[in-house]
Amino acid sequence: KLCRLTSVYEAEALQEGFCANNGKSCNESIYYIADTINAAIAKRKKIAFYYFHYGPGKNRVLKNDGKPYVFSPYKLVWNTDEYYVVGYSDKHEKLVSFRVDRIDRCPEILDEDAEPRPEKEELMRHIRTMTSMYDSRRERVTLLCDNAMMNAVVDAFGEDVETKAFGDDAFTVETETAASPVFYRWVFGYGGKIRITEPENVKKEYAEMVKSAAEGLLLL
Repeated sequence: KLCRLTSVYEAEALQEGFCANNGKSCNESIYYIADTINAAIAKRKKIAFYYFHYGPGKNRVLKNDGKPYVFSPYKLVWNTDEYYVVGYSDKHEKLVSFRVDRIDRCPEILDEDAEPRPEKEELMRHIRTMTSMYDSRRERVTLLCDNAMMNAVVDAFGEDVETKAFGDDAFTVETETAASPVFYRWVFGYGGKIRITEPENVKKEYAEMVKSAAEGLLLL
Protein backbone atom coordinates (compact mmCIF):
# COMPACT_ATOMS: atom_id res chain seq x y z
CA LYS A 1 0.00 0.00 0.00
CA LEU A 2 2.83 2.39 0.82
CA CYS A 3 4.54 1.63 -2.47
CA ARG A 4 1.42 2.67 -4.42
CA LEU A 5 1.65 6.13 -2.81
CA THR A 6 5.24 6.74 -3.96
CA SER A 7 7.13 7.04 -7.22
CA VAL A 8 8.39 3.92 -9.02
CA TYR A 9 11.92 4.56 -7.75
CA GLU A 10 10.86 5.14 -4.14
CA ALA A 11 8.69 2.02 -4.25
CA GLU A 12 11.67 -0.02 -5.44
CA ALA A 13 13.74 1.26 -2.52
CA LEU A 14 10.96 0.52 -0.02
CA GLN A 15 10.67 -3.04 -1.28
CA GLU A 16 14.27 -3.70 -0.23
CA GLY A 17 12.99 -3.87 3.35
CA PHE A 18 11.64 -7.14 4.73
CA CYS A 19 9.33 -7.36 7.73
CA ALA A 20 9.50 -10.71 9.53
CA ASN A 21 7.70 -9.78 12.70
CA ASN A 22 5.96 -7.02 14.57
CA GLY A 23 8.29 -5.25 16.91
CA LYS A 24 8.86 -2.67 19.56
CA SER A 25 9.71 0.97 19.03
CA CYS A 26 13.37 1.90 18.86
CA ASN A 27 15.73 4.82 19.21
CA GLU A 28 15.16 7.49 16.56
CA SER A 29 18.82 7.31 15.41
CA ILE A 30 18.12 3.82 14.05
CA TYR A 31 15.85 5.33 11.42
CA TYR A 32 18.66 7.56 10.10
CA ILE A 33 21.08 4.65 10.07
CA ALA A 34 18.52 2.43 8.31
CA ASP A 35 17.81 5.17 5.77
CA THR A 36 21.52 5.43 4.92
CA ILE A 37 21.77 1.64 4.59
CA ASN A 38 18.69 1.58 2.37
CA ALA A 39 20.26 4.25 0.14
CA ALA A 40 23.41 2.13 -0.18
CA ILE A 41 21.30 -0.92 -1.08
CA ALA A 42 19.55 1.05 -3.82
CA LYS A 43 22.88 2.34 -5.17
CA ARG A 44 24.56 -1.09 -4.93
CA LYS A 45 27.42 0.42 -2.91
CA LYS A 46 29.46 -0.78 0.05
CA ILE A 47 29.23 0.91 3.42
CA ALA A 48 31.67 1.31 6.30
CA PHE A 49 30.51 1.45 9.89
CA TYR A 50 31.65 1.01 13.48
CA TYR A 51 29.96 -1.70 15.52
CA PHE A 52 29.80 -1.99 19.30
CA HIS A 53 28.75 -4.16 22.20
CA TYR A 54 28.02 -3.12 25.76
CA GLY A 55 30.69 -3.57 28.41
CA PRO A 56 30.06 -4.42 32.09
CA GLY A 57 29.33 -0.80 32.95
CA LYS A 58 26.94 -0.43 29.98
CA ASN A 59 29.66 1.49 28.17
CA ARG A 60 29.96 1.09 24.41
CA VAL A 61 32.97 -0.96 23.30
CA LEU A 62 33.84 -0.93 19.60
CA LYS A 63 34.33 -4.33 18.01
CA ASN A 64 36.83 -5.27 15.27
CA ASP A 65 39.65 -3.61 17.28
CA GLY A 66 37.97 -0.24 16.82
CA LYS A 67 38.18 -0.44 13.01
CA PRO A 68 35.16 -0.04 10.71
CA TYR A 69 33.53 -2.99 9.02
CA VAL A 70 33.34 -2.80 5.21
CA PHE A 71 30.06 -4.32 4.17
CA SER A 72 27.87 -4.91 1.10
CA PRO A 73 24.26 -4.49 2.34
CA TYR A 74 21.57 -6.54 0.61
CA LYS A 75 18.52 -6.48 2.86
CA LEU A 76 17.08 -4.76 5.92
CA VAL A 77 15.19 -7.20 8.12
CA TRP A 78 12.86 -6.67 11.09
CA ASN A 79 12.89 -9.83 13.18
CA THR A 80 12.10 -10.71 16.81
CA ASP A 81 11.79 -7.06 17.83
CA GLU A 82 15.13 -6.02 16.33
CA TYR A 83 16.27 -4.42 13.06
CA TYR A 84 19.10 -6.14 11.14
CA VAL A 85 21.05 -5.58 7.94
CA VAL A 86 22.05 -8.68 6.01
CA GLY A 87 24.87 -8.66 3.50
CA TYR A 88 28.42 -9.66 2.63
CA SER A 89 31.16 -8.80 5.11
CA ASP A 90 34.66 -8.23 3.74
CA LYS A 91 36.11 -9.23 7.12
CA HIS A 92 34.14 -12.47 7.48
CA GLU A 93 34.09 -13.24 3.74
CA LYS A 94 30.51 -14.49 3.89
CA LEU A 95 26.87 -13.48 4.37
CA VAL A 96 26.31 -12.17 7.89
CA SER A 97 23.87 -9.93 9.76
CA PHE A 98 24.43 -6.92 12.01
CA ARG A 99 21.95 -5.37 14.40
CA VAL A 100 21.19 -1.85 13.24
CA ASP A 101 20.90 -0.51 16.80
CA ARG A 102 24.48 -1.66 17.48
CA ILE A 103 25.90 0.41 14.63
CA ASP A 104 27.71 3.38 16.14
CA ARG A 105 26.55 6.49 14.23
CA CYS A 106 25.52 6.61 10.57
CA PRO A 107 27.49 4.44 8.15
CA GLU A 108 29.55 5.95 5.34
CA ILE A 109 28.46 5.05 1.81
CA LEU A 110 31.63 4.18 -0.10
CA ASP A 111 32.37 4.68 -3.79
CA GLU A 112 33.21 0.99 -4.11
CA ASP A 113 30.52 -1.18 -5.70
CA ALA A 114 28.93 -3.80 -3.45
CA GLU A 115 29.78 -7.46 -3.92
CA PRO A 116 27.33 -9.16 -6.31
CA ARG A 117 24.25 -10.14 -4.36
CA PRO A 118 23.14 -13.77 -4.28
CA GLU A 119 19.95 -14.93 -5.98
CA LYS A 120 16.80 -13.85 -4.14
CA GLU A 121 15.91 -17.42 -3.14
CA GLU A 122 19.38 -18.00 -1.70
CA LEU A 123 19.28 -14.74 0.25
CA MET A 124 15.83 -15.45 1.70
CA ARG A 125 16.82 -19.02 2.57
CA HIS A 126 19.83 -17.63 4.44
CA ILE A 127 17.60 -15.20 6.35
CA ARG A 128 15.09 -17.91 7.29
CA THR A 129 17.76 -20.24 8.63
CA MET A 130 19.44 -17.65 10.85
CA THR A 131 17.66 -18.44 14.11
CA SER A 132 16.65 -15.10 15.62
CA MET A 133 19.27 -13.54 13.33
CA TYR A 134 22.07 -14.85 15.54
CA ASP A 135 25.17 -15.37 13.41
CA SER A 136 27.22 -18.45 14.20
CA ARG A 137 28.68 -21.33 12.26
CA ARG A 138 26.07 -23.05 10.12
CA GLU A 139 25.32 -26.73 10.51
CA ARG A 140 23.09 -29.25 8.77
CA VAL A 141 20.96 -30.61 11.63
CA THR A 142 18.33 -33.33 12.00
CA LEU A 143 15.54 -32.87 14.54
CA LEU A 144 13.02 -35.39 15.86
CA CYS A 145 9.73 -33.65 16.58
CA ASP A 146 6.35 -34.47 18.06
CA ASN A 147 3.59 -34.07 15.46
CA ALA A 148 2.18 -31.12 17.44
CA MET A 149 5.39 -29.19 16.69
CA MET A 150 4.83 -28.77 12.94
CA ASN A 151 3.61 -25.18 13.30
CA ALA A 152 6.69 -24.28 15.33
CA VAL A 153 8.99 -25.89 12.75
CA VAL A 154 7.36 -24.13 9.79
CA ASP A 155 7.41 -20.79 11.65
CA ALA A 156 11.13 -21.22 12.34
CA PHE A 157 12.36 -22.65 9.03
CA GLY A 158 9.69 -21.91 6.41
CA GLU A 159 7.26 -24.06 4.43
CA ASP A 160 10.03 -25.51 2.25
CA VAL A 161 11.77 -27.21 5.19
CA GLU A 162 12.43 -30.94 4.64
CA THR A 163 10.23 -33.14 6.85
CA LYS A 164 9.55 -36.90 6.95
CA ALA A 165 7.07 -38.93 8.98
CA PHE A 166 8.63 -40.91 11.84
CA GLY A 167 6.07 -43.43 13.03
CA ASP A 168 2.56 -42.25 13.82
CA ASP A 169 3.36 -39.57 16.39
CA ALA A 170 6.50 -37.81 15.19
CA PHE A 171 8.41 -36.48 12.21
CA THR A 172 12.01 -35.60 11.40
CA VAL A 173 13.37 -32.32 10.07
CA GLU A 174 16.57 -31.75 8.11
CA THR A 175 17.66 -28.14 7.77
CA GLU A 176 20.64 -25.83 7.86
CA THR A 177 20.75 -23.41 10.77
CA ALA A 178 23.10 -21.32 12.87
CA ALA A 179 24.37 -23.61 15.65
CA SER A 180 24.12 -21.06 18.43
CA PRO A 181 22.77 -20.57 21.96
CA VAL A 182 19.65 -19.00 20.44
CA PHE A 183 18.97 -22.15 18.40
CA TYR A 184 19.54 -24.33 21.49
CA ARG A 185 17.21 -22.11 23.51
CA TRP A 186 14.54 -22.57 20.83
CA VAL A 187 14.90 -26.37 21.02
CA PHE A 188 14.86 -26.35 24.83
CA GLY A 189 11.73 -24.21 24.91
CA TYR A 190 9.58 -27.10 23.64
CA GLY A 191 10.30 -29.30 26.65
CA GLY A 192 11.63 -32.35 24.83
CA LYS A 193 9.06 -32.33 22.02
CA ILE A 194 11.86 -31.25 19.67
CA ARG A 195 15.15 -33.14 19.96
CA ILE A 196 18.44 -32.84 18.11
CA THR A 197 19.50 -36.21 16.65
CA GLU A 198 22.36 -35.20 14.32
CA PRO A 199 25.18 -34.21 14.06
CA GLU A 200 26.95 -35.44 17.17
CA ASN A 201 28.92 -32.23 17.77
CA VAL A 202 25.70 -30.17 17.86
CA LYS A 203 24.04 -32.70 20.21
CA LYS A 204 27.08 -32.49 22.49
CA GLU A 205 27.11 -28.67 22.52
CA TYR A 206 23.41 -28.57 23.36
CA ALA A 207 23.80 -31.14 26.16
CA GLU A 208 26.74 -29.21 27.63
CA MET A 209 24.78 -25.95 27.57
CA VAL A 210 21.81 -27.55 29.36
CA LYS A 211 24.13 -29.17 31.92
CA SER A 212 25.95 -25.89 32.55
CA ALA A 213 22.66 -24.05 33.07
CA ALA A 214 21.45 -26.73 35.51
CA GLU A 215 24.70 -26.63 37.48
CA GLY A 216 24.41 -22.85 37.69
CA LEU A 217 20.96 -23.18 39.28
CA LEU A 218 22.27 -25.63 41.85
CA LEU A 219 24.87 -23.06 42.96
CA LEU A 220 22.23 -20.41 43.72
